[in-house]
Amino acid sequence: MRSRSSEAFKAYLLGDFEGAGHLYQAAGQPKKAIRSFMKAGNLRAAASVEASMGLIAEAAKHLVDGGGYLEAAALLAEHRQFAKAAKLYSKGGNLIMAATTARRTGDPGLAAGFEEEAGRYFEAGLLWREAGKRDKVLLNFERALQQMPSKGRTNPWDLDEWQERKTLIARTFEESKAFARAAEVFEEMGQHDPAARSFEKAGLFLKALAHYKEANNLEKVGELVGRVRETPLDMQAEILARKGDAARAAEAYAAAGAPQKAAALLDEAGDHVGAARIWDELREWEKAGNDYFRGGAYAEAGASFRKGQLWALAADAYEKAGDLSAALRMAYDGGEWNRAYDLARDPGDRKDLVRLWQSIPSSSPQFPLAKLMLARSFVDLDRPLLARECLRDLPADAGGDNPWVAYIRGRVAEALGEPSEAAQYYREVLSRDLDFQDAEVRLEMIEARRDSNSPE
Repeated sequence: MRSRSSEAFKAYLLGDFEGAGHLYQAAGQPKKAIRSFMKAGNLRAAASVEASMGLIAEAAKHLVDGGGYLEAAALLAEHRQFAKAAKLYSKGGNLIMAATTARRTGDPGLAAGFEEEAGRYFEAGLLWREAGKRDKVLLNFERALQQMPSKGRTNPWDLDEWQERKTLIARTFEESKAFARAAEVFEEMGQHDPAARSFEKAGLFLKALAHYKEANNLEKVGELVGRVRETPLDMQAEILARKGDAARAAEAYAAAGAPQKAAALLDEAGDHVGAARIWDELREWEKAGNDYFRGGAYAEAGASFRKGQLWALAADAYEKAGDLSAALRMAYDGGEWNRAYDLARDPGDRKDLVRLWQSIPSSSPQFPLAKLMLARSFVDLDRPLLARECLRDLPADAGGDNPWVAYIRGRVAEALGEPSEAAQYYREVLSRDLDFQDAEVRLEMIEARRDSNSPE
C-alpha cells in the first residue's frame, strides 16, 4: 500500500493528477483520490469515489458540474432523493423519467408539470386531477383531445384505448360542469345517450333531442319536445311514426325535404299507392311501379314502368290491368315479340303488329326476326303463300334458340297441302324441343291421316 501511495505522490508531483487519483484510489486513500481527480478535471471519477464513500450530494454536484445530469439524477434516485432526481432528469432532457421519478415523491403536481412539459397532456391531466387542480385538468385534457385521432382515423387495435381516454375526458368535463364540451366529445364518439344528457344540461335542447332520438330514448324525446319552440319537422315525423300515425308522419317528412323517408314510411304502413305517388314525383319509376302494383293500381304501375322503359314490367302491369293493347306494345318495345303476338287477341292489334314488323328495314339486325314474326302472323291469318314468301332465305336460327323457323315452315306446308314436308319440319322441331307449341299434336294428326289413307 505504501508503495502505491508513494507512486501516487510522485505522479501528483509530476502533474499526472489523473494517474495519481487512480493510484490513491487503489491505495485506499479516497480523499486524496478525489482531490487528484478534481485537480485533473475528471469530475465523474471524483463523483464515483464520493458515491462509494456515501457522499451522495457531493457526487451529484460534481456529476452536474461535469454535465452528467442524467447520471446525477440516477444516483439521487437510487438513494431515494426523488424530487432532486426528477429535476435533474428534466435538465438532462429526459422528461419521461423526470415525471416517472417525480411520481415517487407522492407529489402529483410535480409529476404533472413534467408530463405537461413533455407534451403528454392526457397523463398530465390525470395527475393534475389527482392534485385537485381543476383548471389545469381541463386545459391539459383539451390539449390531449387535439392529439388524439378523430373517429375513423385510428387503427382498430388502438380504438378501445382512445375511446376509453376520450370517455374519461368527456366525463371529467361533465363533472366540471363544462357540459357543452362534454357533449361534443361524447358526440364525436357516437355515444348518443351521454351526449344528449350533456347537451340537455347545457341548454342545447335541439341537439339533445337529436341524440335522444338516435339513442331511441323516446321518453326523453317526448319530454323535450315541449321545451323546444320549433321542433324539427323530421323529428316530428319520427315521433308521429312511433305513435303509428303514418299519414301525418309522411307529410312531416315530405315537408322536411325527406320524401324518400315519407315513401318508405307509407310503404311500411301498407299505403303502397301513397308511397308510389311520392316515388312518381321523384321520378323513381321502378319504385313507383312496384308500389302501384303492390297496391293493386296496375294501370298506374304500367305507366310508371313505361316511363322508366322497364318494358317487361310494364307489360305485366298492363296485362294485369286488362289493357292488352298497352301490354302488347310494351312487350313489342321491350323486344318480347312472341309475347306481344300472344297478347294481340284483337284482329286490329295483330294488324298493328304486322304494320310495325313490315316497317323494319332490311338493313336492321332485327329484320330476320321481323320476317319470322310476319310469317307467323300470315299463317294465323290463313295467308300461307305470304308466309312462305317471308320465310324465303330466312336462316334457321332467326328465332334464336327456339325452332320457330322450322315450326312456321311446317305450318305453311301443312296449310298448302304438303303433309310430308310439314311432318318433316315438325320432326325437326321436336328433335330440338319436344314441348314446342303444338308441333307434336300436329305431327300426330298428319301421321293419323296418312295411316287412315294408306291401303290395308
